[in-house]
Amino acid sequence: MALETSSLLIVEDNPADMTLYLRLLEEVDHGFEHIECVSTIKAASDCLGSNSKHACCLLDFNLPDGSALNLLESFENNQKLAPCPIVIITGQEDTKNAVRLLKLGVQDYIVKDDLSPNTLIRTIQNAVQTWKLTKQLEQLALYDSLTGLTNRGLFLEKLEQTFNESVRYSHRFGLIMLDLDRFKSINDIYGHEAGDYVLSVVGKKLENFIRKTDTAGRLGGDEFAILLPETDEDSSRLVAEKLLSSLTVDIVYRNSVIPITASIGLTVYPSLADDSKKLMRQADVALYRAKAKGRAQYVTYNENEKRLEDERELLKDALPMALAEGKLQVAFQPIFSAHDNKQVVAIEALTRWQHYDKWINPIETINLVMELGLDIEFHDWLLKQSFTKFKEFQLTQPNLQLCLNLPANVCHNLKFSELVIKLTSQYQVAPSNVILEVTETHLMIYPEKAKECLLRLVEAKFQVAIDDFGTGYSSMEYIADLPCNILKIDKKFFLELEQNQRNAKIIEAICGLAHGLDMRVIAEGIENEVLCKSALELECDYLQGFHLGYPAIPSGSWETFLLESAKGPYI
Repeated sequence: MALETSSLLIVEDNPADMTLYLRLLEEVDHGFEHIECVSTIKAASDCLGSNSKHACCLLDFNLPDGSALNLLESFENNQKLAPCPIVIITGQEDTKNAVRLLKLGVQDYIVKDDLSPNTLIRTIQNAVQTWKLTKQLEQLALYDSLTGLTNRGLFLEKLEQTFNESVRYSHRFGLIMLDLDRFKSINDIYGHEAGDYVLSVVGKKLENFIRKTDTAGRLGGDEFAILLPETDEDSSRLVAEKLLSSLTVDIVYRNSVIPITASIGLTVYPSLADDSKKLMRQADVALYRAKAKGRAQYVTYNENEKRLEDERELLKDALPMALAEGKLQVAFQPIFSAHDNKQVVAIEALTRWQHYDKWINPIETINLVMELGLDIEFHDWLLKQSFTKFKEFQLTQPNLQLCLNLPANVCHNLKFSELVIKLTSQYQVAPSNVILEVTETHLMIYPEKAKECLLRLVEAKFQVAIDDFGTGYSSMEYIADLPCNILKIDKKFFLELEQNQRNAKIIEAICGLAHGLDMRVIAEGIENEVLCKSALELECDYLQGFHLGYPAIPSGSWETFLLESAKGPYI
């Protein structure tokens, strides 16, 4: 059996024994192109450094400057593994030392008196074979098969080790957690093979990005982490900034160009965390904040993030009771015709929660609802409240329509579709007067399932609007094939219209697309008269924004609601 790597290292200080090993190897087909001979532990350590290319090492147990145990223990103390299989050769059998050597990673242990050409080469070959199998198992157990990065278990082990060392020696280190923005959309649009390819490319980018002393790991899915030993906060921030830039790229897969960005959470030790698990939690909280702020950015965990985290935990405890006791409220924001003297044609139902003396961010409320698994209970409450008030308003406004926001999981939770159909019947609300809004981003999480779900709702006579249009990855072909009645242009295109003239071209193109497909267009973010005129010039059909009407919690009649909405302030 020839060996793949061509070099063998023999460490022996006795010239007669060295000659014996060489003679025995000459009598067999050993497969080595080169045999290197040294006589000390130091020389062996140098030869077995990080650049070692040896296939195997024959190591005498006792040498002038130490024993085989000294060499192996030095590897262990430096948290390194021997770079090749080691076979110990000794003058006499010693079971106690043999056990210690095997625990330190030696592949085999043989006595000189037992040597023959066949015994020696068979021992070497078995050692190499065992070594390879062991390395393969270690790779499977400790490294991610797709990216080659450390897996979750090994990364957490390294984090724990770095944390303990930093506590002991008062060192600083950084911890980064990141994930790819809207990765599920990539899987659904381009396929899982494309998703795996993107992950492998990101893994390679991280591997090339970090220093030798750093550790990059894949924690699962599209979530990655990086450990930055001996790194202070300023340096860690610089790493996060450069990493964001490195991961804002277009990846070419077959005939497709896949744009990717990442969100990053950063924390730096020393911090408020007193163990590695809490430090990991801090990085995770910072990552959540980065995504909540709009993605493609990084957030550093600090005292403010700690305060926000504590507040969020309190809100998680309070929300179920608030929902059960009816402490949440429904506000409505009017939607106006761009023509017909800007008559109100619809109202959008929006959730409001006043917890003690503070109004909770509506997006945070919805996120907590979904996180706590209260989506059905919440939407049951929301629909009932909305339909009750809508029916009152229809007594004087029979042509009024109601906009409701669909939850993110609507396309894989049939219970919501069943719920909205049941409650429109129960409250005698015509489905044709109800506009169900789903964001473009949520559509693209499960595009085919979304299409099936929306078809069922359209067959039940509901109208469908795509909300925040222009922010997702949907294709024109996909939009054209959707059973959709309305596009709501994301408000950022109007709010940034004065700073970015290209937005006008984008809005004009969206309106042209929609009208060509017999869809109507709602312009969001109309906050001043200039934007109102721009929306008219760009041929939007409907207008929504603070310039025309704020969300208001109705306290009486339709006329009272309109006065409250016109006056504000925003809640």
